[in-house]
Amino acid sequence: MQPQTVSLRLASMLVALGWLAAGPLTAGTTETGYGLGLDSGFDSNPLLVRGDGPSGTFVNLRLDGGVTQYLGSGSTAALFIDGRVALREDESRTADAGHDSGDARAGVVLAPSGRRLLVSLGGRASMYRGTFTDRETGAVYTTAVVPATDPPSTLPIPERLDFDGAGAFLNLRLKASRRSSVSLEAALDRADYVEDYGALTGLDSLDYRSLTLRPGARLQLGDAATLGLGIALTDLEYDDRLALDRNGAEVQGTRRTYHYSQYELALRVKPSAPWNLDLGLTAGERQDTHAGYYDSASATGYVGVDRSLGASSKIRAVASVRTLEYDHATVTGDPLDDLQASDEQRYLARFSREFGQRWSWHVEGGTVRADSRDPAFAYDRDWMLTGFRFGR
Repeated sequence: MQPQTVSLRLASMLVALGWLAAGPLTAGTTETGYGLGLDSGFDSNPLLVRGDGPSGTFVNLRLDGGVTQYLGSGSTAALFIDGRVALREDESRTADAGHDSGDARAGVVLAPSGRRLLVSLGGRASMYRGTFTDRETGAVYTTAVVPATDPPSTLPIPERLDFDGAGAFLNLRLKASRRSSVSLEAALDRADYVEDYGALTGLDSLDYRSLTLRPGARLQLGDAATLGLGIALTDLEYDDRLALDRNGAEVQGTRRTYHYSQYELALRVKPSAPWNLDLGLTAGERQDTHAGYYDSASATGYVGVDRSLGASSKIRAVASVRTLEYDHATVTGDPLDDLQASDEQRYLARFSREFGQRWSWHVEGGTVRADSRDPAFAYDRDWMLTGFRFGR
């Protein structure tokens, strides 16, 4: 990413979110919220390079804001608009690990039936800018020029994963009883990748459309525990990317489509006043709807512990384990045709302290250990950071 391009893009987002937080949109009851977060630290392998890649310092900047406008006194309807910007800058030797992203939503919230039912719907937009790097070397990813030259030549494709997104959403939440509620989230999204490089490399476009449905339920188990259940079902279809047959070869004239299913179970327990305990399990699968080459299954388990230290300080520790296995996809270049599979362990600890109602300070340390049958996706990573947040 060019620093000047990033700065201009970030500046435009800051202006937009500043306008959001300033409100009000019209006369009447208006709620505004905003937040600014800044932290810096050290990352041992920000490029996720095989083994231990180059290390370096980084800075994260986050800004969010929103306005909710109620339509009249005692009204059961409101308009809202909110947004978020996140920027990461790394030092020169790991600069390609930097990225920036943003998203914004606008819509209406309705609360008929004495507020037992909440309905929100609207539209949203998103963006991502980063650098596509080679996991083997950490350098900008390159691919062969098409048609082939003599001698063969390659072309860097740093913007391959940059995209702009747009979509619509509908969220429903019904309080079924004093201790239970059910919900349904629906989202229709479109991703437009900024640079396909198709004219010079023959690469397929990554543009896609997706539809996600997420039904869920929440149950209060006594005074100390809450149980959450959820299912996420996603159908994703590429505009031009070709499907693969059972051996991984492209099928001309057939677009690639995936169906994702994810099942979620979460339990939050408050055993005593200063403690909170989070436990969760997720199981997911992806079905390559043409011939199943990229069919895969994953499972994740996590545990998180919070403890308050007085009225203004808190510590949190999180541990998670994730596995991913493919049914048919093999490791590239493996003479034994081993199937792709990976395991990841992640650990994180965080201390935070509030200063008044709007300021907070935090320090965090974490580690990731990823093992894979494909050597390109095996890596170790450790990080430390400290920073602050201002907002309301």
